[in-house]
Amino acid sequence: MRRRASRPLLVFLALLVLLALSGALAHVPQFPAGDGPFDVDRPTISKAYYLHLALGETHVFLVPPLARTIPVQVLVLDDERGRAVAHRARVDCGDGWRSLQAFDTAFFEPFSRIEHRYRVVDAIGPSEGPCRVEVTQVEGPPAPYTFSIGDEERFSVGELLGLARLGSRLEAWREGP
Repeated sequence: MRRRASRPLLVFLALLVLLALSGALAHVPQFPAGDGPFDVDRPTISKAYYLHLALGETHVFLVPPLARTIPVQVLVLDDERGRAVAHRARVDCGDGWRSLQAFDTAFFEPFSRIEHRYRVVDAIGPSEGPCRVEVTQVEGPPAPYTFSIGDEERFSVGELLGLARLGSRLEAWREGP
């Protein structure tokens, strides 16, 4: 006689599979509302903030003190609109403003299946005090962009479950406000 697997066991197994897959994922997707400033909680955990800017607009990211160096990037879509925009990024961790390194190269993100262009690639930290990162669009039409920070690829159970809606959220982000 076959025993039926209990519902809690199936849920547990599904969560184990999701946790195992999380190692293959990249940044925890963030879709914040408003114009900021945006508080970056647990900045060593890899996150991608999907946002929009227009010419002359600036987004501010508030990063708590950093015990070590972590990467930061600004990416745009690798399409006609994305190739027409330019961003400036800078950071102040209490020791004065420093421009973040401009960059321009294509990048395919396999999980979201999005063709991006890196526009800024740099690192911040360590710092005794909080850091303020500013991203300003300095050229081109209003466009979506991504600010990514951190390098530890860890997802909470809630974040993993939220990935079910990621495709529709990314499509809305691409289309714009």
